[in-house]
Amino acid sequence: MRSNTITFRVTDEMKEVCREILDEYGMSVSDYCRLCFEYLVQTGRPAVQMRLVSDEESERMVRERSKSLKLRASARKAIEGKALDQLASLKKSLDDF
Repeated sequence: MRSNTITFRVTDEMKEVCREILDEYGMSVSDYCRLCFEYLVQTGRPAVQMRLVSDEESERMVRERSKSLKLRASARKAIEGKALDQLASLKKSLDDF
């Protein structure tokens, strides 16, 4: 199947922030855009809806996003710590073997 390239403009800052967020989900910007288009084709509805938000709501969203990122970082550290503990235990078992 032949593929096409779609070009659109965003600020450098928006592009970088989007990349950072999508990296957390293991996706590229292209992956994300492709998924949005696939959703549109499959459902006939856009994946997002545009609406205006107040400054207060926008600030609340930023605070919640910040909290979420901190929680994810904390959870990631806990998982990494558990994985390192399991690896050390496995290594000790192999050494004993």
